Amino acid sequence: MKLLYKVFFAAIALTAQIQVQAQASDLPYECGFEENEDLSAWVLNAGTQTATDQWIIGTDAHSEGKRSLYISSDGQFAQYGSNPNAVAAYLRYKFPTETTQKTYDISFDWKGGCDTTDSKLYVMVCLESELTDKSSPCYLNGIVSTTSGRLSSETQQHTAPLDESRTSFLCGGSRWQNVSLSNEIKINSALSSETFAIVFIWVNNNKDTTIVGSSIAIDNIQISSATIKKPWNMTVIPQCEDSSMLVSWESVLREFELQYRPVESSNWRRFTGTIDGTDGFTRAHRLLSDWVTGKLGQKQNLLRMI
Repeated sequence: MKLLYKVFFAAIALTAQIQVQAQASDLPYECGFEENEDLSAWVLNAGTQTATDQWIIGTDAHSEGKRSLYISSDGQFAQYGSNPNAVAAYLRYKFPTETTQKTYDISFDWKGGCDTTDSKLYVMVCLESELTDKSSPCYLNGIVSTTSGRLSSETQQHTAPLDESRTSFLCGGSRWQNVSLSNEIKINSALSSETFAIVFIWVNNNKDTTIVGSSIAIDNIQISSATIKKPWNMTVIPQCEDSSMLVSWESVLREFELQYRPVESSNWRRFTGTIDGTDGFTRAHRLLSDWVTGKLGQKQNLLRMI
């Protein structure tokens, strides 16, 4: 089902390592790195505290709010260095207890001006116990001990494909955008007792000391039930003749609420009215993690549906 809706904006100027016992979390899980209690489930730079590049939670880059997780070579700015290394940050997460198999989506915002030959971001979803298992492609000490600035072929094969394109890594995004893991995470009763690690691996093979690259940054990580299918093929097309934007997407859902915000603001604004489909689903009240960036004049707008 293809949905089209015209949205008018004529009157609006849019322009350390901390570790605690992982607890089963309510859904949807969201982490924007704004609250200190959100950080207790994160492990940063395990085994690589002496690497030039480090994962930090700072204020130099952010999609919303004031902080995000990003790579820094100087402990402050979102830029990477010229020494080959690999560093990892991971979220310790326990899915809700299940008696039957359930599926989950993982998505996050990202930005990074790195280049695809020498520096890039990989994502892995592992059991936490696999991070210390030398026979596992998730073995963390093996991953971060590389001095070549590249992952082994075995580890690369275990990384999560991303978005509909199923790309194996992220790099070269000059603006914030949202990405989802291509494959849903399947959890059964046996896996409900396990702690998972959602691992973000930064690999840098840059040796050019004259390059000061804008590094990868991550924000607004979300884990949600895949029972309600996310919309797909979302596009935003500015309509110059009447200062509106034509928003289109495909979905099996019936009703949506459209929200937008200027990129310089952290406050989402509700578009007045409900956008209806034709299928027999009730309104999806949870965040569906589909973000689209459109432009009116020189201003950028972010849209989302709930």
